[in-house]
Amino acid sequence: MMAQIKINIKKAYNYALYLLSAQEYSSNKIKQKIKNKYPELSNQNILDIINKLINQNYLSDKRYSEIKTRSLIRRSYGIYYIKKYLQQEKIEENIINQSIQNSINEQNIYWPDNIKNYLNKYNYDYLDNSPKYKKKWQNKLYNRGFEQTDINKILFKWEK
Repeated sequence: MMAQIKINIKKAYNYALYLLSAQEYSSNKIKQKIKNKYPELSNQNILDIINKLINQNYLSDKRYSEIKTRSLIRRSYGIYYIKKYLQQEKIEENIINQSIQNSINEQNIYWPDNIKNYLNKYNYDYLDNSPKYKKKWQNKLYNRGFEQTDINKILFKWEK
């Protein structure tokens, strides 16, 4: 029985390496994937695998957070959506904040510009001043994680 567990630990480790060779994952996501594929492994066995991957620098929540943050910004998501997404991945708050700050500095992010890019991509009509139309877009942008003040700067700047 003990020999079988050792074999499964090795298989689980190799499985994690296989996953990480294709893309970055959070340590929480790798833990879930190992647990799903090898349910017979104890939590301690899985934590040992995770720690080994971290020590060998194959797994990094910081690296994952930075990559995911850049990706979400490119796809026109706002700061609140990004934070919520990474919190659900169980990334530490200080890592999340650092990743967002690094991305803002590297990419010279100005959130109202990201809002404009999103609106232009989806053919927002700046001349349509109907309250229903504005409210619909305001909700879409809010759900994408943009700050209300930035949304208002863009959507309501034409109004007196």
